Amino acid sequence: MRLLLFITAVLAIAGLSAQSVEPDSSMLKKHVEYFASQELNGRLPGTVGYELAVQYSMDYLENLGVKPFTPDYWPQRFPIDVNIINDANMYIGDPGHEEELKLGTDFSVRGYSGSGTVVSEVVFCGYGFDNGVYSDYQDVDVAGKIVMVFKGSPAFIEGGPRLSIREKADIAYNKGAKAIIFVSEPNGGRPQYQPIGSVMHGDGPMHQDMPQVQVSIDIANTLIKIKELTLSEIQTKIDSSKAPQSFNTKSIATIKVFADYKEDGHSMNLVGV
Repeated sequence: MRLLLFITAVLAIAGLSAQSVEPDSSMLKKHVEYFASQELNGRLPGTVGYELAVQYSMDYLENLGVKPFTPDYWPQRFPIDVNIINDANMYIGDPGHEEELKLGTDFSVRGYSGSGTVVSEVVFCGYGFDNGVYSDYQDVDVAGKIVMVFKGSPAFIEGGPRLSIREKADIAYNKGAKAIIFVSEPNGGRPQYQPIGSVMHGDGPMHQDMPQVQVSIDIANTLIKIKELTLSEIQTKIDSSKAPQSFNTKSIATIKVFADYKEDGHSMNLVGV
């Protein structure tokens, strides 16, 4: 949503400016710098920064003669739940001998992560599926533990559902897991070797007491070292056998996330002519 606002506003500003004056690279740079400024703090929908970005765009477009499509569309408000991540830490290793991971390089926090502090063993559960026919949770106990799963869905389940991040978290939550770690599939077409931050969680319930993070493929390999196989090799075994390869890694992780969740937030669109 925030990327859409940014691109739409910049393109609209650029295009409309060109109708009256020559393209001005310095002006475009000014717009980009404002949208990327600390004052807007990432322009997350439902936040003050997003509202400032919308107001900036409205003011500029109005100066160019753009009129609201209708009063209801300038701006058009719609409901959205909002989750602000205030702080996060992650460690791997036994307490007292743990290694602190670097936020943004080793791990990231999912945009709709819940809050809490969890210290537990990590259980690897493949694709995190449990659809009544195929289950990555068979023969493993995840109650009270941290689950680690691939972000994507298994291609070998023909016609099977493409589970959203929230749906995968919900499955783990209902199995008793206290936190969930996502990792990109190393054998995928575009593996994310470093974790990304994203609010694209899809449909499903919000669990405010369940921390959700993504780790790099390297960190995931460290967590599963007891298996003496790489994450890529394990994915190959799952895909080729079409059978779960879930196991308790015996690795200890500590995940701390502090977030503020608001179910009744809102976001805005601009529609003008």
